[in-house]
Amino acid sequence: MTRKLVVTAVALALVAGPLAGSASADAGYWTDPAGDCCASPADDIIKYSVALNSEVVATSVTFSAYDRALLQSADIMADFDVNGDGATDYEFDKAAGGETAVLRDDEFGDLIPGCSVAFHIEPYPTTVSMSTTAACLGSPMSTRVKWYVSSDLGFDVAPGFDLFSPAVHRGYRVIGAIADKWGSLGGPSGTIGQAQTDEMGSANGGRYNLFQRGAIYWTSATGAHMVRGAIRDTWGRVGAEWGVLGYPKTDEVQTGGRPGAVNLFQGGSVYWSSTTGAHAMYGAILQAWGSQGYEGGRLGFPRTGEFDAPDGRKQEFQGGNIVWTPQRGAVIAYR
Repeated sequence: MTRKLVVTAVALALVAGPLAGSASADAGYWTDPAGDCCASPADDIIKYSVALNSEVVATSVTFSAYDRALLQSADIMADFDVNGDGATDYEFDKAAGGETAVLRDDEFGDLIPGCSVAFHIEPYPTTVSMSTTAACLGSPMSTRVKWYVSSDLGFDVAPGFDLFSPAVHRGYRVIGAIADKWGSLGGPSGTIGQAQTDEMGSANGGRYNLFQRGAIYWTSATGAHMVRGAIRDTWGRVGAEWGVLGYPKTDEVQTGGRPGAVNLFQGGSVYWSSTTGAHAMYGAILQAWGSQGYEGGRLGFPRTGEFDAPDGRKQEFQGGNIVWTPQRGAVIAYR
C-alpha cells in the first residue's frame, strides 16, 4: 500500500502565525521530530496544523527541505476524524504525479462529488496546504487529522500511523466592523470572550455575533456596538433590536452623574447601577428625566421600567417618579 503525506497549509485567512504545538478554539499547530524518517529531508515532516470554522477545513504540513519535484511525485494524504472515534471519516488525497487533490469518503474511499480540494505548495518554508469547504466534511463541530507522505525516497507520517492529532473545535465567523469592534475589546481573551455564533442577520438589515459574555450588533446607521450583562438582559426583555429601543448606538459606557453604566439605543437607553439594576428608558419620560440632569439629577437612577398607570404611564426613580398622561405630558414628582 502506498503511504501518503498530508501536507496542508492552513488557509491564511484562517490561521496566522507559526505552528507552535498548541490548539485554540479553531486551529491547532504541532511539531514533528526532525530526522525521524526518510532518506531525503524533503520527505521529513517537521510541523503540521489544522483549522476549522463554519466555512472551511484547512490543514498543512511543513518539511525540512524544499524539493518541489519530489512533492509532485509523492502520494500525499490528510485523513480526518470528525466523529472522535479514531477512524478516518474523510481524506484529502493527492496522487503521485501532479499538484491536484480530491476528497474521499473514508480512507481510500469513494470520491465525494461536487467537493473540490485546493492544493498549494509554498517553497519557504516548504509547506503543502489543502483545504475544502466545511460542508463537504459534513460541517463538523470538531476534527482531528493525520498526514502521510510517500515518495520514491521514503515516507513520513504525523503524528503516527495509529494516531490522530488532538481535536480542534469549530471556530465561528467574525468579520468586518464586528470583528474590528471585537478586536478593540480584546478579542477572545477580552471583555466578551470567544465567539459563540457566526455573523447572522437580524431586523432591518442589521447583523450580529453572540459571544461568551455579550454580543456585538451592527447596522449601517449605528455601526458596531457591544451589549452585555444586565443591560443586555433588560434590552432583550423589551424586544432587543426588534423592540422600541432598536439597535445600540454606543457600547456600554460608565455614567458621569453617579456610578453606573449605560448603553444608548436608537429609541432610548438602558441604565444600570449596582443598587437599582438595569432599566429601559424611552420617549417623553426619558426626555423629562434628561431635563433634570439624568442620573446626576435629583431623581437619580431609574428603579423600574416604564409601566401602566391610571390614564398613562409611570416610571419610578431613586428620588421620585415621572408620570406621563396624554393630557399633561410627562410630570416629575420628587420625594
